[in-house]
Amino acid sequence: MQYVEHEDAQILVPRHISRIAFVSIQCFLLVATLSYYMESYFTCLHLILLYIFSLLHWSCIYRAGWIKTVDTILAFSFYSIFTIKHSVRFYHFRSLWIYASLMALISFAINKTIVYYQILYPRDMPEMVVYPNRGMQWFMNYFSLTYTKPNTAAREWAYYRSVYTHIVFIHFIPTITSAFCAVSAYRYRMFDNPALCY
Repeated sequence: MQYVEHEDAQILVPRHISRIAFVSIQCFLLVATLSYYMESYFTCLHLILLYIFSLLHWSCIYRAGWIKTVDTILAFSFYSIFTIKHSVRFYHFRSLWIYASLMALISFAINKTIVYYQILYPRDMPEMVVYPNRGMQWFMNYFSLTYTKPNTAAREWAYYRSVYTHIVFIHFIPTITSAFCAVSAYRYRMFDNPALCY
């Protein structure tokens, strides 16, 4: 099998894998639209910038660079702004947002650690152990800190695992949770004040 961009010193994840995230990045545009509709213009502008920089970042993920830095700063500032400023509005669902944020931050840290050991930190290590139980094999390979060699199926799988983990825990869960909290808070305000229903 032909592996592409595994040994490129500048690119962290091959482009054919990183561009899968374009689907989940559309969630930022959805939440930006909701923010505009709910007259939170600063959050809307922030999310549009995050959307643009995420598209730039995920089109070709470099190991380092200013686009990656700006994308990360915008993402963390979105969490901060939404937690500090907007979670006051949806106090009924604030704990849901806090749990989703904590899950995203913890999974981000775990994913970064696994990527570091599987992809970025070359060292001589024994091959992965094969377990008789397929479930145990999957679990041990997923959380393995074993270095994967370039141009192997294990390295390709490490790239896919990293990208899909990021998509689910950093893109989908926080954006869907924030949209749910915002829409629910908006509906609660309408029911609290019947004048808003007309």
